Amino acid sequence: MKNIYNQTPIGWKRFNSLTYRILDWIILLLGLLCCVIICKITINNNPAFLAWSIVLCFYFLFYRRLVQVIFWSWDTFRFLQHHNSTEERGEKTSKCVNPDNLPMFHILIASYKACESIIPVIKAVANQDYPSDHFHAWIITEHAEQLKNTEQVKRFTQRALNFSDDNNMDESSLFLFWRCISRETHSLETWIEQLTKGSLQGYLKYPASWSMMVQDLFTFLLNVPDRSEISLIKMLHPLGLHNNEVKLIEHELRVIHNTMKTISDDFERLLGSPNIIRRDDIAFLLISKAIKKIAIKNMGKELRQRLADTQARVWFPDRDLIEKTVVRIVLSTQDIVQQTIADLPDMNIHHLDPLNRGYKPGALNTAYHHIKAQGLSADAGSTYYVIIDSDSLLPSHALKTIAQEVSCNDQTNAILQMASIPTANYFSEGWFSKFISFADAIGAVGKWARSTRRQLKPDLHAGSGVVVPATLLDFLAANVGGPWDITTLTEDARLIIGQYGMMNGVSNKTKMAPVYLLEAVPGEEGFWGTYKTFWNQRRRWTVGGYDEFYYMLRSPRWLLHSIFNFSAPGWEVSKPGVWQRLRIRIRQLHRIYLWLWDHFMWGIGGFVVLTHWLFISMLVVSPSAAIRWIGFAALITAPLIFISTSGRELSCFIPGGISKRRMCLLYLQSFFATWIYCLPVVVTQIACIFGLRGRIIEWKPTRKPRYQFNIDSKLEES
Repeated sequence: MKNIYNQTPIGWKRFNSLTYRILDWIILLLGLLCCVIICKITINNNPAFLAWSIVLCFYFLFYRRLVQVIFWSWDTFRFLQHHNSTEERGEKTSKCVNPDNLPMFHILIASYKACESIIPVIKAVANQDYPSDHFHAWIITEHAEQLKNTEQVKRFTQRALNFSDDNNMDESSLFLFWRCISRETHSLETWIEQLTKGSLQGYLKYPASWSMMVQDLFTFLLNVPDRSEISLIKMLHPLGLHNNEVKLIEHELRVIHNTMKTISDDFERLLGSPNIIRRDDIAFLLISKAIKKIAIKNMGKELRQRLADTQARVWFPDRDLIEKTVVRIVLSTQDIVQQTIADLPDMNIHHLDPLNRGYKPGALNTAYHHIKAQGLSADAGSTYYVIIDSDSLLPSHALKTIAQEVSCNDQTNAILQMASIPTANYFSEGWFSKFISFADAIGAVGKWARSTRRQLKPDLHAGSGVVVPATLLDFLAANVGGPWDITTLTEDARLIIGQYGMMNGVSNKTKMAPVYLLEAVPGEEGFWGTYKTFWNQRRRWTVGGYDEFYYMLRSPRWLLHSIFNFSAPGWEVSKPGVWQRLRIRIRQLHRIYLWLWDHFMWGIGGFVVLTHWLFISMLVVSPSAAIRWIGFAALITAPLIFISTSGRELSCFIPGGISKRRMCLLYLQSFFATWIYCLPVVVTQIACIFGLRGRIIEWKPTRKPRYQFNIDSKLEES
């Protein structure tokens, strides 16, 4: 068997020596000293000197952390680009991976209401450049979703069959009847005929029909080989379009086609296959964005008015067509998973569909116990569980790179994390989703990479892209009944920070799997829908972080006193001496302090940076002119440095890239979007501090992004 593994590039573990740590402390102390000296030189009033010394020291600590985040995100993106390119070139095969004794991977994907995103996720798993007999994928759904979906199909079908009053046509019914007719039309000419004098004409008297008409028009035209202006004038002559309208359509089609090709090529480059994200789905997303433009919207509304005939009869589809259309467009996650697996018969991809599984931790526990019962994790020392979300896209080299990492770098008992980069739906979402994507990709990757690559502490980047040794899960299951705790809102933080981080005498640290993982961010119709989903997501994460504080305080002894037995191999409970127990407790308090400091800096502390300069200036004392200029310069240049360094490297991982115009918009948005970005975390932290945690604790899964379009939310949400 050919060896398919490459050596990890030199230099990805940076600055983890004692020398660099000492240098870091020297820089810290010099920076604080400079802040005090500046205040002493420029302020004569003692109370003002004291107040602004504290303020400047705080700002120095915060901006110092920002500089660290910028560097580590920039360096990590560069490293991942280099590693990906060496994988593609196939350089320097490694001799430490035995192709006859490869690690076994179990990929766990908890999927709930993920029918709009799960197909590419499964395809990306099936596309792994790793022997198929050495990995299994387990998609765990919730059976209640299919039961609810069956009821939806019956309800929608019955309502459509009983509908007879065309004077009370709501948007959902309009959409269903339009789709019944338009999806039976297979050519542009036939569709135009249906629109001008056929079954669709009667629906044009409803104002909401313009968007479906324009969506269909662009979809048909993208499949026409010749889209020149002359050809379009000839094809669209029956619609009575003006020349300027044809020019607008031709221009928009050219933009959509070119953008679609760029995005499709980027997905192929990042994921290693052209078949994971369909071009038709990318086109649908781009068309959906295009029809929101004012010019396209006005053209569509005017065209509808010109073609509408109030005397035209509204044609209602027959029973068979309604039932066929509803079943085709109202699909559950289970339907999608079963169809996709059926198309991949030679892969070890399995579907589990328990009832009342207990959210994501319960789903993962279900898969774990099933794998154990099937005897697929007998050799725990060489078995690993890879946990990804149902919107996470694995590159083709992911498993072979992880196999190399655990085999060549002595990572057999450590939790590894991939660099989760939330850019998979960047090209199709609104401005706030783009801001979330940019801020999360740089901020979360930079903060995590600093801790992980410098080996400072166990840090949580994301719950997706986590590689967990079977030996760890077996140890946790033996002591608490299941590897994942179903009582917490953030099972990933509990496993990585609260449990794994406290093991081995509170000395465990997470490691980096040198692999990127494309994820998505909340994306809904309009700003408020996106922000509501974003708020619920951050509230859940923040409450989970609050829970981990108390869990780490009362960590059980079996957890703190555990050690790894390499000869077994496996974790076991030890009996440390008095002095060793004292060191464990000191390390425990230190870890808790670091956890609290991190949460303060990226929550209330970050929000204070945005407010307390003005607050102190107005209510306490004004700063000197020198301090004002320093503060203004830091405020203006900080987002610029983010964008010009880490942002440029991040663009490699964004399908479609980041244009100069988008870079400028991100810079301008940062001065107000940062406030609303921090607000959910700040509000939740304050609520928890004042004892209101019980009123805000609620598990609300984040709605998954739309990667494919077997269903449409207009019908589902009605």
